[in-house]
Amino acid sequence: MSVRLGALRSSLRRADFLRASRQGRRFATGYFLLYLFDRKDAGPARLGITVTRKTGNAVRRNRIKRLVREWFRETRKTTPSGDPALSGYDLVVIARRDLPDVLDLAMVRPDLDSGLAGCLDARSREP
Repeated sequence: MSVRLGALRSSLRRADFLRASRQGRRFATGYFLLYLFDRKDAGPARLGITVTRKTGNAVRRNRIKRLVREWFRETRKTTPSGDPALSGYDLVVIARRDLPDVLDLAMVRPDLDSGLAGCLDARSREP
């Protein structure tokens, strides 16, 4: 049984996407582009996902989004108190066009983990 993210944690408005892409920390991986934006509040982490039509048909785009959401759920579960490392942050994940035809969570997880680590590392280097 999967756990729903809920509206507050999953959906970002267009303005939130734009703010994250303009002001957030950016990190590119093999399959994704990640933006991490500090909202400077104590609210829960929120996830935004963009998958363009250039990546494939609706079935493929929805599969990619499901995999990213599942990774986000697992990432939040790994910390005992919810998501303290991402609390107060917006995470935007943009899928690249050159994703492999067969994609599963085992392929997506290391790529997104390294991207998130890169964003958090860049965050820690800020003055």
